[in-house]
Amino acid sequence: MMTKNIKIGEVVCKYTYLDETRFGDTLSQYVTDQPHDYEITVKIDHHITPKALYTIKRGKEAFYFDKKIEVVSHFKDESQDEIIEQLYLDLKKKTIDIFLNPLYVENLSQQSYVLSGVAFMQIAELEGYVPFHASAISYDNQAIVFSAPSGTGKSTQRKLWETYLDHIEVINDDKPMFYKKGRSWLVGSLPFSGKSMLSKDISVPLKAIVFLKQAPTPKLTKLTNVQSIKLMLENTYRPMNKNLYHKLLDHLIDIERTHDIYLLEATKEKDTFNLLFNTLFKGDTYED
Repeated sequence: MMTKNIKIGEVVCKYTYLDETRFGDTLSQYVTDQPHDYEITVKIDHHITPKALYTIKRGKEAFYFDKKIEVVSHFKDESQDEIIEQLYLDLKKKTIDIFLNPLYVENLSQQSYVLSGVAFMQIAELEGYVPFHASAISYDNQAIVFSAPSGTGKSTQRKLWETYLDHIEVINDDKPMFYKKGRSWLVGSLPFSGKSMLSKDISVPLKAIVFLKQAPTPKLTKLTNVQSIKLMLENTYRPMNKNLYHKLLDHLIDIERTHDIYLLEATKEKDTFNLLFNTLFKGDTYED
């Protein structure tokens, strides 16, 4: 096991984890010697016991929530006898324990990474950040956020911008986060970035959010507020806690109110890049 203090935004988490295989070289840039606000601990347990009486049961999953504790358990089957993995959040102690049963979890390193990402997103939301499923890049110190279900082409669009422009920085290729500083919304990064392992500990003012849909020819449509909120909700981590959920909605409404949000019917070709770039930056610095 390894332990490091990891800083996301202005929040420091003491993180105890299995290994750095899934992080590549990205985790080191988030390491700090500042004192921690939260603790996230991965634990290997051959017999994970329920930590509370579940209030919600749904197939192979069960949940417990109150003002101080959140418990999510994933069972081997619907009999709910053997727990495969469990997240236990203690809001009073500011700790999240991640339990993994090695008898059932085939790839402990990978699942530790996945559930740690969930734990960090939970803490981010507790502190007012908005984790987002997207590929976020920085151009001219402005963040463009490409969002869509997995396999739709977020990384493809990111690569197009890297191909045709210099000085593109990848903020995060899978899990960026929004947060407000003063009156401005910024795009920052979590140390979790999916298969590409591309993330950078920087914060950049948000320029636009672009939702993607594959199409034979490119088309760009500015979304209405209802369409924008719906798509943002579908692509963010939605907390079960009602207070946090309402807080998240307030954040998304504010982002929609202050920034342009688009639907891009996209191809893998240069014409898609041209259409979006010329809309966002009016062709001022790009020559075809």
